[in-house]
Amino acid sequence: MRRYILKEKKLLLLSTILTIMVAVCNTSMALIMKELVDVGTIKNLSKFKILICITALVIIVLLLSEYFKKVVNNTLIKKWSIALKDDVFEELLKRNPKVFNSGSSGKYISILTNDVDMIKESYFSSIISLMQTVIQIIIGGYAIFKLDVIIGIAIVVLSILPLFIPKITEKYLSQKKDFQSEKLSKFTSNIKDIFQGFNVIKSFNIYDKINKQFKRANYESEEAELKFSNYNSLVNILTALCSYLMILISLAIGTYLVIKGKATAGILIASIQLMDIISMAVLDFTYEVIDLKSVKLINKKIIEIVEEDTPSEEGIEKLDFNKEIKFEDVSFAYEEDREVLKNINFSMKKGEKYAIVGQSGSGKSTLLSLLLRYYTEYKGNIYVDGVEVRELKLSNVSKLISAIHQDIFIFDSDIKDNICLFNFYEEEDIRKAIELSGLDKTINSLGLGINSQVGENGDNLSGGEKQRIAIARALIRETPILFLDEATSSLDKEISYKIESSILNLEDITSIVITHKLNESLLSRYDKIIVMKDGEIEEIGSFNELINNKAYFYNLFNIEAQAVLK
Repeated sequence: MRRYILKEKKLLLLSTILTIMVAVCNTSMALIMKELVDVGTIKNLSKFKILICITALVIIVLLLSEYFKKVVNNTLIKKWSIALKDDVFEELLKRNPKVFNSGSSGKYISILTNDVDMIKESYFSSIISLMQTVIQIIIGGYAIFKLDVIIGIAIVVLSILPLFIPKITEKYLSQKKDFQSEKLSKFTSNIKDIFQGFNVIKSFNIYDKINKQFKRANYESEEAELKFSNYNSLVNILTALCSYLMILISLAIGTYLVIKGKATAGILIASIQLMDIISMAVLDFTYEVIDLKSVKLINKKIIEIVEEDTPSEEGIEKLDFNKEIKFEDVSFAYEEDREVLKNINFSMKKGEKYAIVGQSGSGKSTLLSLLLRYYTEYKGNIYVDGVEVRELKLSNVSKLISAIHQDIFIFDSDIKDNICLFNFYEEEDIRKAIELSGLDKTINSLGLGINSQVGENGDNLSGGEKQRIAIARALIRETPILFLDEATSSLDKEISYKIESSILNLEDITSIVITHKLNESLLSRYDKIIVMKDGEIEEIGSFNELINNKAYFYNLFNIEAQAVLK
């Protein structure tokens, strides 16, 4: 976290200067009290008037310094928090899908909200408070030593005692805070799942079970916070006890010195005031150290995210596609000893159209994931014009390939933003993509047309309309390679046929379409059909070649045809 703190050096310096001014003013008030008492004792009215004027001036400076110090400190904390959240978010987005999907979205939301807020409150705020208390202790300590060395020594010795408390309680307090963070993460995930599954809850009438699930997660979250708060309260009480002992013992020493005539009443009053300032500073110091220690594990977790190795942007620059995509002895497993692709060998020529068919779980979508470089731990090689995909610049892959996935995400914005994905395109390009995707009728029926809001995850749209938006967002990019993964599955036969036919008509575009709709008139237009079974390529050929072979594809096609007839 040090790098975030040192990012704002100018503000940090200004905060330090203002803190010194506040500490000097607080200490000066104690010394002015000494002078006022002593002046009152000797009844010096003229000096009394001067002291009153000085007091008024010190109070004005103190109030102004305190105000601007708080403004600067709040600004510092805001800037540190924004920088941390930005970095965490950026690093999470840079993760490859395998690493990203190992955690839930609820967990990531909790990190960006709950955990970062804990760092903000218990780390960033504590760092500033620590700086303030240290400065106040130094200036106050210097002043009390100037007043009386014996009282100064007593305060220094007694101040050491509270400093042992954070060390003693560090481990247990940190565990409690981390446990609280874990429960908050589960609670956030639970809420997210419940709201996303609202229609399922209503349709299957599982309200009571979901309500119990929520109540349990809510209770566990609050119970974890209670356990941390209770233990933290105990630690704070012990710290406060040490502070009170420091004041009482120092006061007893000061009173004894006055009785013995070794100190004046003014020195005693000033010492009491300074003891109060120093004891509160020591108390605050201890609290802030405890807060810092409490988020040690959370701090470590966030630093690991910010500093983790993400896919490098270094690689071969390639922005065009001229010859072929080639899979050479490619095997891949999501989990060890469970291969989903086995010895895949085939090539796809530029400008040709390819259909990939096979039953669910045969490995069709995994081919797309490897080509898009979502996973790089495969055996064998995948070449684009002779360049291994793993050696390409990661950003170049998305410029070569547009992919339409089965799971379509729609942003809570308007149709235009969801097609253009917040990039600028010419109106003619947008119109063309809308037309090719069959989205024009939908847009024309809406009051605001392309500027119509779609709602959260496209709640205002049908499943088919969402798919058409996904197709339009892929077509508008005009990449040389287009990959569709069951992209028309939610569309009716007529619309699905028109869209797939339009894609087959695209010149110079290499189209790779994963489909379960075995339509003869469409399949016969593909240059090659790649037939997959249990992670292996069973057959490759044109539609007529595969039908004449009367092998696996022939059986799949007949099963589909019979299902349509029924």
